[in-house]
Amino acid sequence: MSKSQQDSDSNLSILLFGLLISCPCNRATENCPLTELRKQKSLEDKFELANHLSPIEVREMIEYHNTCFSTRLRSSLGRRKPSYRQREYNYAARE
Repeated sequence: MSKSQQDSDSNLSILLFGLLISCPCNRATENCPLTELRKQKSLEDKFELANHLSPIEVREMIEYHNTCFSTRLRSSLGRRKPSYRQREYNYAARE
């Protein structure tokens, strides 16, 4: 395995460790595969788990998170009022 691949796998394990601590959306979905791991593991166990899963398992969990997070982000942005800057841009575009 190349050094860059090892670094990439290490970075994904660090990201997974953070996701094992909490959901960045403040509340996980009902079908989140990380929910049970968040409840049952101590901080030390979460760190060990993130570092001892296979790179494939880590990537699968990260991919699940990325899909879920993107979906939730798009959904929440669709319901928000435009920010001041967005309104200003939209007004300028109409002129």
